[in-house]
Amino acid sequence: MQEQKSEGASENTGGIRDIVAKGVRYAALRFPESEELQRLLETAKITPNSDIAGAADVVPPSQPGDTVQVRFNPELVAELRRDHRYPEWVICATIERLVLALGSRWNLSEPEATKLAAHRERRRRAPSSGAGPFENP
Repeated sequence: MQEQKSEGASENTGGIRDIVAKGVRYAALRFPESEELQRLLETAKITPNSDIAGAADVVPPSQPGDTVQVRFNPELVAELRRDHRYPEWVICATIERLVLALGSRWNLSEPEATKLAAHRERRRRAPSSGAGPFENP
């Protein structure tokens, strides 16, 4: 009985992890002008962490060449899955906001850092239609 429960929990976490992975992929696509940032997000290490306050957070590389870490709270992502039709969009928007907020901590090359700053400025000025992160695919 214990093994079955454990397998079910593992499958549930796997489905939750898939939502986060999809959201991270979508977030990478939100930065089409920044190949370096896209690569960092696409190769991120995604791990569960019940101690974080939000559904997901991002730890940028501490030095060039390091891997980005995306941590997610399985319980909060499960809530997103229950409450939202497209929880991966919520994760995408969260990751995008965190990337923009962490700005210079990404250790990007100078041209890539400039592109990230320009992206941040465009997002600040853009009116929100409420259509979600894919209003202009």
